[in-house]
Amino acid sequence: MAAFARFGWQGIEASVPSSWELGAHHGDNRAGYACLDDGREVRLQVRWSLSKGGDTDLEGVLRRYQRSLAKACKGNLRFDRQHAEWAPECAWEDRAVAPFFWQSEREAFGFASHCRGCGRVVIVEVLFPVNESDPSLANRIMGSLVDHRDDGRTLWSVYGFAFSVPSTYDLDHADLVPGRLRFLFRSARRSWMRIERWALASQWMDKVALEVWPDELFGLMRVSRRGPLEKTQAQIQGHRAVSFSTTVAAGGFLRRDHVTGLVWQASEVDKAFVVMEAGGPAGLTQEVADAVRYY
Repeated sequence: MAAFARFGWQGIEASVPSSWELGAHHGDNRAGYACLDDGREVRLQVRWSLSKGGDTDLEGVLRRYQRSLAKACKGNLRFDRQHAEWAPECAWEDRAVAPFFWQSEREAFGFASHCRGCGRVVIVEVLFPVNESDPSLANRIMGSLVDHRDDGRTLWSVYGFAFSVPSTYDLDHADLVPGRLRFLFRSARRSWMRIERWALASQWMDKVALEVWPDELFGLMRVSRRGPLEKTQAQIQGHRAVSFSTTVAAGGFLRRDHVTGLVWQASEVDKAFVVMEAGGPAGLTQEVADAVRYY
């Protein structure tokens, strides 16, 4: 059986085959879209939006989605409503759910849901080549999907890199390029957080020692320091790390001037990681760094 991994994006989570990767995304926490592909074809699509309050007409949601599919498929579409019992049982808790199946040049099992707790309307579907559908796989994936967590955290997990941040932080920008993943978050309190993963860390370390990375990071960010850069030795999950702090000239996205951070190398996967923030509660940098996972 294929290995599974937890996907996380904008509060949406699901357990999927680990070979499926984020192929496209747009929007924000309020409304957006994300898809995963297996390197050849899209295999999972998720759309979400916030309802305007009260009960949501899922029948209307599905009718509109069916019309958009029919247009995209140029009328070559079979769209069936499934019996309520088809959807995974865990999808029903505190949710209205409307399962469906469609077939065109591809086949998909999915459902639309409205969570009475967080107010999200979600359309999720698992796609297959025609005549290769695997309802048990679709059921397993959709049964693992959640649209929010109750612990005040948001999981972000793509490309073998996972971490969680307080749900009060919204994604401002994600730069996901080969060799480097970079996430910038902001909170309503004008705090910010920057989380990065660098591939081929051994090659970078040959050029710039770990102790010098904090200096290089501020240079890459084009940030001017107003005070000394204080650095101390630390450990993250058994790896040697450098903890650093300084005062910077606030401006642009730097709405707070006192910055703390951690940088460390995981030699067994040849990756380097960075967590830095300003304006958050004491210990936030360490908390996020301790929760970083990779595979």
